[in-house]
Amino acid sequence: MSDYSIGEAAEALNISTRTLRYWDEIHVLSPQWRTVSGNYRVYTDDDLERASRILIFREIGMPLKEIKRALEQPELVRSQLEKHLVQLQEDMSHLQWRVHAVQRLLKEEPVTYFNKAAELFGPEWDGWQQEAQERWGDTPEWEQSQTAMENADEATLRKAQAEQAEFVDALGLARERKVAPGSEEAAQLVDSHRATIERWYTCTLEKQVLLSSLYQQDPRFHSMYGSEENAHYLRALILGEAERQGIDPSSLTWG
Repeated sequence: MSDYSIGEAAEALNISTRTLRYWDEIHVLSPQWRTVSGNYRVYTDDDLERASRILIFREIGMPLKEIKRALEQPELVRSQLEKHLVQLQEDMSHLQWRVHAVQRLLKEEPVTYFNKAAELFGPEWDGWQQEAQERWGDTPEWEQSQTAMENADEATLRKAQAEQAEFVDALGLARERKVAPGSEEAAQLVDSHRATIERWYTCTLEKQVLLSSLYQQDPRFHSMYGSEENAHYLRALILGEAERQGIDPSSLTWG
């Protein structure tokens, strides 16, 4: 049986060490061994096999909470897979849109970063881009985001999509566990959320507060963050962290 450091395990699975640490924190995948010196994680072949099963479940869209239950209670796997089959069937129209988009690009249009982003993030992307340009088109953040997108290859976009999915999982679990706004754990979630934004442009907590009002008001963000309840909870976490740091939301402007 082979032993793997967290870096070696992440490379073998083609995921980030951050993902492995998160899985350990929520007890979806906790390595069986630790080093005597330094208490570092040591992964075995069995751990990597479990990780591979997790990735398969994630690929079909199963939330980590359900994956954990499925791994601990194998008899539930069939019913959970049937449930997700229904969800996948509901998503078929969305996937068909992507097929048509690719066919259209092959026939008529060059593949630009807008095309790539739309394929990954869905048909709402064009609308979001237009609204964002109207709202923030004259700001440094808009310029940063456009440069970042232009320089992003497909692997970068897919990594961003995966990180967003990880954050949504963490957000949903925190809401279920009733993690309190203003707590240390809530602050870590707020930081993780800001990191998903800072892939594209520099974002302060103040700007995060302003953005969070959109998450509450715009139903499209409800979908982005998993549910309306999650979106409202995310805003509550951000406002709680702002209060903890002495920031008055009513006094904030984007400029």
